[in-house]
Amino acid sequence: MKIDSYGWFLLAAAAVVLVAGLIGVALVKRKLGRGPAYGLAIGLWVVGFLIPTGNLREMFMLSGVMRMVGFFGAILVMLNLGKKRGGNPPVKPWPPTDAEGFNE
Repeated sequence: MKIDSYGWFLLAAAAVVLVAGLIGVALVKRKLGRGPAYGLAIGLWVVGFLIPTGNLREMFMLSGVMRMVGFFGAILVMLNLGKKRGGNPPVKPWPPTDAEGFNE
């Protein structure tokens, strides 16, 4: 089975858009938080199912890429749901120094 050069172009475009979409979801998560990023991912996934393909491979590619970005974006956001923001509080050194008023 031979794939024409236009098919290879569509495959390469789909891969580039998939990577760019996942980076976009990660940037939204970093900038706005987990909730909007999760909503964006689920929204893309749902819209991917609502696009009428009309038996055209370009539309199949568009809907498939939107589904993949939504699915993998949601997994990307869910993997980070359990992590705390801000890290651990700073630890004070022991023993306390004179500046803290302990050895007056």
